[in-house]
Formats: sequence, C-alpha cells, structure tokens
Amino acid sequence: MKTDAKKPSAAREEELRELGKEFENYALTQIRIHGFRITMPRVQVIQALGDTDVALTPYDIHQKILNKGGRIDVVSVYRILDTLIGIGLVHRIGAADGYFPSRISGPGQRDAAHFVDVETGHVVEVEFPKPCKEHFLAESKKQGFELRAVKIEAIGAYKN
Repeated sequence: MKTDAKKPSAAREEELRELGKEFENYALTQIRIHGFRITMPRVQVIQALGDTDVALTPYDIHQKILNKGGRIDVVSVYRILDTLIGIGLVHRIGAADGYFPSRISGPGQRDAAHFVDVETGHVVEVEFPKPCKEHFLAESKKQGFELRAVKIEAIGAYKN
C-alpha cells in the first residue's frame, strides 16, 4: 500500500464503509452460489478488501486483518485471493501490484477497466467499454487467438 496516500475525509471513510458492507454481502452470496464454504479467513480477506480505495498487496491484506485482531497466514491470503479472482470478485491491479474489489463487474466477469493513480495508489473501477471488447474480439479472431479476458489499466495521477 502506498504510504504517501492521503487519509480520506470522514465522509469518504463513511462511503468506503458502506461500499465495504455492500461488497461483503455481495461477495458472500457469490461464494455460496459458486459452491464455496463461508470461512472466517475468506470473510476477513473480503472485509479487508471491501472498504479500500487503494490496491492492496497480500501482505497489506494480511496486516490489515492482524490489526483488527484476526488470525491468518499470508499463504492463505494468496489462496483466498486466487479463489476470489476466479469467481470475478477481485481484480489484480498490475500497475499497483495489488488487489482490488470488483464493485462494477458481475460474477464471472473477467473484463475490467481501472484508473490507477501511481502517486497515491488509489484505484477506481470504471465501466468496461463495449466497443473496446468488440475490438479485442475482432482482433483476436483475426489472429486465431482465444480471448479469455481484457483488462485495461489507465495509469496516471489525479490532479487534486
């Protein structure tokens, strides 16, 4: 996690708490639908990711859980992240070398688009543009390439 990220305002913290609750409820429902058990470590990872606006590394997630009094090892965090990515609940953000909750994409949705602020680590998921997907599908067909997912990371910095 970037250490130079500004502390969010009280209003933003409240908004993130609400987003976290929504994400947790949605994620737990999707885990059940996909046939996975609800375990305390999974809940802890979901909670750690749910109320963030920065991409978190597995070590950040681990530390956040420990800071709240939870118990989990880093290997379990990695395994849980793999599961959550597999069912479309979490995105790996390469530019930030971390993970971010999928708040827009639906279950099983592999396509994702994000703005990544490289100075603060803040991430914003945005609607994936349909024309972009169509372009990639057409190009992949020309190349004889089986397209499985398209991920866009717009890298930059917010002016404020």
